[in-house]
Parts: sequence; structure tokens; C-alpha cells
Amino acid sequence: DNASLTGRTTTTSGNGSGAELTLVISGNTVTGVTVTTVGAGYVAGDTLTVSAAQIAGTTTNLVFTLVAND
Repeated sequence: DNASLTGRTTTTSGNGSGAELTLVISGNTVTGVTVTTVGAGYVAGDTLTVSAAQIAGTTTNLVFTLVAND
């Protein structure tokens, strides 16, 4: 399925909070991520997770690692 999922909240391995994302889904694959609310306190090396419960049609969390400070 194709979709644009807005307002996806995240959890983190660090101390940051408040980030929200828009995910672009194409062919049941996340093809794009846009930060819509930057949050605060994130640092390079933190992982951000969008739970599978927020991504229709999947049972897998989306996890990625930040490569630059916010």
C-alpha cells in the first residue's frame, strides 16, 4: 500500500523528546522520512524508533540512528 503517515511519534535510546515524523510508504516499504517536529535533546548516535503500531500493515518497528545533532 501507498500512504503518507503524519504525526508519527518516536521513542529514543537517549534523552531527547518530542520528535514527530511523516513517513512515506510505497509498496509496503518506508521510502521517505520527514521530520515535522524536531523535538529537543537529541544527539548524534541516538536511535529513534517509530513503533510498528503506528505503521499500518507492519509488525516491525522503524529504527534509525541520528548522524548529526538536532
